Parts: sequence; C-alpha cells; structure tokens
Amino acid sequence: MSRALSLWILGYALSGCSVTALAERERTTAVNECTSSSDCGNGFCSEGACLARPAQVSLEHVLFELTPHSTATGFGGKPVYLDADIPLSGEFDLDFGGFAEITVTARVPEACRGASFVSYQEPAGSVPVVADTLPARFTLIPSVGRLGLVADEYRAEVNTELLEAGNDPLPHAVRFRGALGAYDVYVEPRALSASLANDDLLRSKCTLPPQLIRQQPLGSSALAPLTVKLPSPASLGVQVRLPTAYSLEKWTVDLVEPDGGRLISTTQTIPADAKSPYDLDPPLYFYPVWTYGNPDADTSSTELVRLSPPAGLSAPTFYYQRKTVEIFDRGSAVIEPPPALSVPVSFEGQVLGAGDSRPLSARVLLTATELANVGSGVSATFEARAQTDRNGRFTVALLPGKYRVRATPAENVDEYAGAEALWEVAETPRRQTGRTLELPARIELRGRAVFSWNNSGVFGALVAVEPSKVGAGSSLLTRALGAAPPAPRFALGSISNVSGQFSVGSDFGKVDFSVRPPDASKLPWFVMAGVDLATDLESPKQIAPVALPLPIRLEGDVRIANAPRRAVELYPARYRPAQSRLRAYVLLDAEGQATRTVSEARSALPIAETRVGAGDRYTLFLPASVNLPVKTLN
Repeated sequence: MSRALSLWILGYALSGCSVTALAERERTTAVNECTSSSDCGNGFCSEGACLARPAQVSLEHVLFELTPHSTATGFGGKPVYLDADIPLSGEFDLDFGGFAEITVTARVPEACRGASFVSYQEPAGSVPVVADTLPARFTLIPSVGRLGLVADEYRAEVNTELLEAGNDPLPHAVRFRGALGAYDVYVEPRALSASLANDDLLRSKCTLPPQLIRQQPLGSSALAPLTVKLPSPASLGVQVRLPTAYSLEKWTVDLVEPDGGRLISTTQTIPADAKSPYDLDPPLYFYPVWTYGNPDADTSSTELVRLSPPAGLSAPTFYYQRKTVEIFDRGSAVIEPPPALSVPVSFEGQVLGAGDSRPLSARVLLTATELANVGSGVSATFEARAQTDRNGRFTVALLPGKYRVRATPAENVDEYAGAEALWEVAETPRRQTGRTLELPARIELRGRAVFSWNNSGVFGALVAVEPSKVGAGSSLLTRALGAAPPAPRFALGSISNVSGQFSVGSDFGKVDFSVRPPDASKLPWFVMAGVDLATDLESPKQIAPVALPLPIRLEGDVRIANAPRRAVELYPARYRPAQSRLRAYVLLDAEGQATRTVSEARSALPIAETRVGAGDRYTLFLPASVNLPVKTLN
C-alpha cells in the first residue's frame, strides 16, 4: 500500500444524520428525520430533518442546471445554468436566464462589401453581400461543454434560396431558439465565387476562413441578436520541403486550434507538379482563436499547422506548432515532413478474458505513440479502430511503430473491465499475428454506506462509479498521441440492505464515486472525486464505511426569464419549470479543487439532484462538504 491511503480509510470526520428505526423494515429507503437536535449528532434538527451547523459547511458555490421537463416544449429540452454563491441554508430563489430567439449574422470587413460568394443553387451562380452580411454556417456550442456538461450544439446555415429566386434582399441570418448564456461561436463563411468581380486584390482580402470565438455572452432579452464582425484575416505563408522518397500529391495543409482541433484557416492542396521547396499560393488565411472580453488571450501562436494525407491513404497526419515553424519571420513558416514513410502492415490481434481465455466482443482502439521513420520533434498521429468478431479477433492496417492499444468490452459483456497495453509493430513481416490483449474481471467494490454518528445504514440509495471529472480535459495532441488516460465506463448499483451494504463492479482507472439517496429521503449525496482504481488491486476490494455528511437545505422558487407572457397564459405547462430536473454541481479547477470562478473551472462535479415541484418550487439537500482531494486506492 502506497502513501496514498486505501480508499475512504481516510478518517473523514463527517457528521451524519439520524434515521429513525420506526417501521424501518417496511421502508424502501432510509429517511433523514428527527424530533430534536439530540437525534442529529453534531448537527441540529430543523423542520423534522437533521442539518449541518454553519461551522460544518464548506460548500460555498454551486452551478445549478435546470433541464426542462419533456412537457415544457417551449424550451426545446435544452438545459439552462445558474452560477451562484449559496447561503448556509434556507430560502434561496433560482432565477435562470431563460431562452430567446437568437438571430446570428456575420458582418464582412469593409473591404469585402463588393465580394460575392458561391451559390448552392446554381453551380456558376453568386450570392452578394447584403447589408454588410455574408452567407455562412453557424455553430453555437454552450461554453459549459468544456466542463463536461450537456452541450447540445445549435447548427444552421444561411439559406439564400429566396434571395437567388429574386426576392427582396434581407440580411443573411440564421435563427435559433436557445438558452441564454455563454457560447463558443464557430463561423464558417462560404467561399468566394468564380465571379470576375472577385479580382486578385479582393481575393487576398476576402478569402475568409472559419472563426472560433469562445465564451461569447448571449444577451438577456427574449430577442437576442448576435452579430459576428469578421476582421480581415491574418495570413501564413507556408513552405513545404517535399520529401523525395514519397509523394505529397493531394495532401492538404491547414491550421487547427490546439484544444478541440477545429479548423481555423483556409485549406490548400499540394498539386501533382509541385517542386521542392513548395510555397503555398495563396497562403493560408486564418483567424486566431479569440476569447470574448480578452482579445489578447489567444495570441501566443499555439495554433497547429496540419499536414494531412488524402482520404484512403494509410499515412500519418503531421502537426507543427505555428510558433516553432515560423523560423525567420512572423507570418512565414517552413515545414519539413520526414524523408521516408513506412509501408503499412496487416496486423491481427485477439481480445480474450483473463483467466478463462474466452473470446470477447470488444471495441479496439490502436493509437500510435511513436512511428517508425519519424524523428523527434515532429508530432505524427495515426490510429486504427476495430470491432472483434465472434472469435475475439480483429484485423487492421497499421504503420510500423509503438501503439497504445485499448479494448472496451461490448455492453453485454459486463463482467470484464476495459484494458490497455503497449504493443510494438515491426516493419516486417507484412502480415503479423499472435498478439493477445486480456481483459481482467471488473473490480468489485464492497462497502457500507452509513451515518457516521451512530453507524446506522443508508439503504434505498444508488451507488455510482463514473469517469472522473478531475483533470478530464485534454488537448488535441494529447488525445491523438494516446496520452489521455482511459475513461472507465459508468457503473451503477443499488443498496437494498438495511445495514447499508453495497457491491458495485467497476473498470480500472480514475473515477468519481458517489452514494445518491433518493430525493424524498432528505439525505445528501456522498461524493468522492478523483479516486484512482489501480490495476493491481485485488478484487473484491472492501472499503471503509462511507459516511454521508450532514446536509444543508435550500428551497425557493424557480423562475425562467423571458418566457412569452401570452404563451404562458395560454399554455402554462409548456413554459413552466414544474417537474423539470434540477441538478447542482461544484466547480473544480485543474487540480480537482473547488473554485468559485467559472473561467478557472475545468470540470463540474454533480453533488445533488431533485425535481421542481408542481408550484415551481424546489427543495434541495446538498452535502455540507464534498471530498475533493485526489486519493488512490491500491
């Protein structure tokens, strides 16, 4: 056992709350109830429930998520969020920002007012600028998505059919019904048309690449216009030093942002007659990623120059950080792919159950961590995916090199855990077989959920084991090079034993563990974040009693702003929050510690959940404390 203590043998001095024994055998769940504060250990009794005293409360800031009920069709089923400091207990109304009709336009730079763009109706047609706006595709991604929360995208493209049919010109726009809040806005302008009016000078200024704007706030009114003002793009001249051992014909060069890998530039294709050194003509036009309210936040030249093979060719994709290839002048880059590429080999592997050698159905991901003939300092990515057959076998084409191989059992193979291995693929022979990846049995976690003050059991609750939110985010290259940690599958168990005994199977890896009593129990969740289930643990693993903390109780009205008054009067069920799901999260920084600032947060950890009542009121019992330090179970 290492210095990181065994799970929950941590001596958390968490105060519990009383569960009366009356009619316990008839109950399906433990209930938080009391007649006096003497029933509550170190807590106090309030309105028949045990609560934490102020000195025991460390929870200060919560992100609330309201997901409208399916009957609330006026809101489209999209969640809304409220970020707030919370009181120690008591009345606390929740006023969510609501929904709006969002109109989005993109305004061209002044020099591009005379430009025309390709038509999707007529191959040789053109679409003009109207009222300084241009046709484009828009994608709005809720910024909370980077915290691991629901982030359904809104996506639409400007329809120019009526304009091209001779109707009165209206500004090029798209419309969404969406939740108010902060969005990452991705704009993809149409390409310039072949019109003679688009001369060389105009093309040099108005070849507009995609643009990504992060954390763009979206108004506070029922009509929320959003105009994206496109500046003149920056340019990056790229010289490609062509290899002699293989051809780069039809390979493409572009720029992507380093986090999500979204395209942020125009794309150039290397022609068959290119001679080395080959200078892209025209250069790449691009927009640096911009964060709303902080225009200098993303000017460190961290964009990635990407050199991609044509579809169907088994070859790596090369990435170069812009600031490392702008050797002589800013705005001018030189990239040099490796002098030679290896020939792909046919590779056959098998996935078996450890111990019984049973062929298993599994998804297999093979990610190159290092490729043959690719020197240091060059990021070369390559991956292959496969599904095993009934004999547990799979066959893929691989480039020689070193691979991180991960296998995830099929949904109906729940007794085995996912596993990974490092395999090396040689350049010869051209057909390689005999590799086996064994999947271990899932680790069984056994324990007892209790109230710490009297050791009485918590029953009727769910036990959840899910991929950890701590340090969950990773960059494009971290993922593409196989360096991101594996994600254990979500596992769920239940506690039916009145003593609080539970057993739940889990994959290995970093997980968040929680005990979730039902809403009506007036009990808080127990949450432990960032627990490392090491692969050398013996199963079953008996863990120390899980002590639920005393709760704090928040209650109040739930309101959604901007609901159309007349529609609410006619169709109240469509626009009211009643029966909607209300969930609370604590914000975590990169180290897994609680933070009160959304901009500093890297993830959001769920800590409580309820349903809004028929009168649009809620009552939520939150844990007074959450166990956030990362612990290791081994």
